[in-house]
Amino acid sequence: ERERESPPNFFPSECFFGASFLTMRDHTLFVCVLVMLVGLGPRIVVQAQCTGTNITSVYPLTGMRGTRVTIEGCGLGNTTHVQLGTFGSTYSTSDGVARSITSVNDTHVLVVSNSFVHPHCGDVLLFNGTTRTARFSESGGTWCYTDTVMDVTFATPNVGTVGTSITIFGRFPPAHGGGSAVAQVLAAGIAATIVSNTTTQIVVEAGDPGALAPGGNIEVIADTGAFASFVGSPNAFQYQTPGNITSLDPIQGQRGSRITVQGTDLRGSGTAVVAV
Repeated sequence: ERERESPPNFFPSECFFGASFLTMRDHTLFVCVLVMLVGLGPRIVVQAQCTGTNITSVYPLTGMRGTRVTIEGCGLGNTTHVQLGTFGSTYSTSDGVARSITSVNDTHVLVVSNSFVHPHCGDVLLFNGTTRTARFSESGGTWCYTDTVMDVTFATPNVGTVGTSITIFGRFPPAHGGGSAVAQVLAAGIAATIVSNTTTQIVVEAGDPGALAPGGNIEVIADTGAFASFVGSPNAFQYQTPGNITSLDPIQGQRGSRITVQGTDLRGSGTAVVAV
């Protein structure tokens, strides 16, 4: 009987990087499992085991008012105050104190940054009360208040209802407040639909406030949470009662039929009805 030929060996006799293989007689099957470390996100951090109270990473490293910042490390659970981009080493209510702390546990502190008068870089400090518990610093500063600050200078119109087109003017640079894009616009606290967006102008459509008629600020929010507001006087945008059709006469017809539409506030916040 013809001697059975062995299949070609496409794999080395040993697998590497912690791989394993399975060998079968007659027909040889190699199953190699490669164990790889894949860094998720824009950075890979390799470090020794964290002990005590220490900060191992801060992300993002730039931002402005409203930026959501994640601080990672160990022994962080007793944190009560955070200072970002600080110049000093002691607790100060005027030196980069975070606007709010949204979550704290032993390995993570999530904070929202406050506003600052001018761009600069500095350390990240954690405090328990007024006692400093951890410091994260690098040459040149660890956390930087960005100089690409968003700014809203004007918005028009200042009254409207659901669907009203609002044009917002200001500075909306490519690095939106330390982020990469405008994520949301609020008109009097109601989410608006973004129609277009450039570095100097944003056009949105007012959202539906339901049965309410709120008034308030225009807020432009970056994908990091950083935001810029236009306050206006008394309100940057005031919702008005939407129009209501109460009757049509006649209720049937053909091309060219004249129809009378009656109701309330049929022009909304505008000066004329432009289409039916």
